[in-house]
Amino acid sequence: HGLRVSQSIRDYNHGRDRLPWPLDATTVPGVLKGLTDPSRDERARAARTLGLYGADAKGAVPALADVVRNDPSGTARIAAADALAAIGPDAKAAL
Repeated sequence: HGLRVSQSIRDYNHGRDRLPWPLDATTVPGVLKGLTDPSRDERARAARTLGLYGADAKGAVPALADVVRNDPSGTARIAAADALAAIGPDAKAAL
């Protein structure tokens, strides 16, 4: 297991902020669910988490692209765009 990005060190929660590793078909839905959370901070956190997986998160490209295009929060949109950049060439066609 790895660590997930928190908003700040004060926001870190050991139980919440652990990454399932390696990312696989059983863990992706849980991380993707965060992209639709009512909380802007949770949506941004989920996007940053997917970005940490890099190319291993290529299955999340459509959902991240949807956040970039449609999320009302600039914070979540930027986090999703950063995640797409971290995923790399597999994400380019989505935008």
